[in-house]
Amino acid sequence: MNTKDVLLVGAGVAVGYFLVIYMNKAKASSQATKDAQTLADDKAKQVKIDSCNKVVADYMATARFAQGTDLEALKKAKFDACMSETTPTFTE
Repeated sequence: MNTKDVLLVGAGVAVGYFLVIYMNKAKASSQATKDAQTLADDKAKQVKIDSCNKVVADYMATARFAQGTDLEALKKAKFDACMSETTPTFTE
């Protein structure tokens, strides 16, 4: 091997090293974006769950039920109905 071959191998290793570093940064940035979106989606879901729990609690506090009514099934049905409703999005 002469000096030219050694320089070419060294340059190839350096380019490969920097390419790997660049690809890892791009992957980390992409993952951070996905994590932020997932966090926002989870927060939106939790807000809807809290809202539906309040709706169910208000309903249970104000409604009158016949003796022997399965309250847990009624709560679940009311909660499921609330969760299946879509919230309107307002755009200008």
